[in-house]
Amino acid sequence: MNGTQPPLPPSSTPPTVSPMPAPQTASGRAITALILGIATFVCCGLLGIPAFFLGRAEENAINAGQAPEAGRTLAKIGWILGLIGLILNCISLIGFGANFYFVGLPQVPKNF
Repeated sequence: MNGTQPPLPPSSTPPTVSPMPAPQTASGRAITALILGIATFVCCGLLGIPAFFLGRAEENAINAGQAPEAGRTLAKIGWILGLIGLILNCISLIGFGANFYFVGLPQVPKNF
């Protein structure tokens, strides 16, 4: 005997493969902030306030590790759109106020 061992028979069990981790999904608050940020432009800027605060709160929760990282971009876009909508709404309100101040309300003819 030459000191070599005979080859082992093939194994009937397949090699184990570690499962891939499930992809993270964005939280509901991040998605809601994005939807409110987009809706700000449709609803005259009124939804910009909750979009801004909800997006910032979700981004802080992500930084603290309390929310999934996948929602960071959605939350950031949501609060930025909310802020832009608020700024545009304020500019338009100032413009309308200045128009009424300098031009006044339209006059209705008395004969009408």
